[in-house]
Amino acid sequence: MPQEQKSVILKTNYDVFYGLTAEGLKGLENYLIVLGKDKVYSVNFDSSGSESLFMYNVLRQVFGNFKIISDKNRIISDYTIFFSGLKLKLSYPGIVTKIFPVGSRFIERNVSVYNAYTIYPSTNPDSVLFSGSFGKNNSDKFDIDDREQVESGEYDFLSSPLPAQKFWSRVMIPSLVIGLSALTIVLFFLVRSK
Repeated sequence: MPQEQKSVILKTNYDVFYGLTAEGLKGLENYLIVLGKDKVYSVNFDSSGSESLFMYNVLRQVFGNFKIISDKNRIISDYTIFFSGLKLKLSYPGIVTKIFPVGSRFIERNVSVYNAYTIYPSTNPDSVLFSGSFGKNNSDKFDIDDREQVESGEYDFLSSPLPAQKFWSRVMIPSLVIGLSALTIVLFFLVRSK
């Protein structure tokens, strides 16, 4: 008999970060349309690291119809998009244990994305044409057994340490399950012997 499949599609941390970032970049798209799809846009960040690389990759995917390059010298671009204050944050504030089905444990997940951007002509950085920012948050839960799959990805911000489990979850629930199992076995033999 085939195993019952989960009815909810599992969202990895990458999926959640990507969705929040893509949604936040929608406001930037209007500015790029006004400036023109035929123009070349160079992208720069105030910091380097995996967050900047992630943002650049999302930007290239979301704005696939635009000519977006990584050009720190701004030699061949018409406009520069400068991103500052990029923050991608993942936290697991708690582990929730549900009694039914017995011992089901879920990790609470909080994901937040913040970024500010400025667009200016590449030849004149002092002439700001557009600026904006976005902040997006997501809170949800996922099964603790899916943690490895949820945290899969090449970026270091896709994982976070688990919080310490509460006494109830760590000791009482397993004790309750063992006690109920023992009671079931005892009752089974008592009823059967009569």
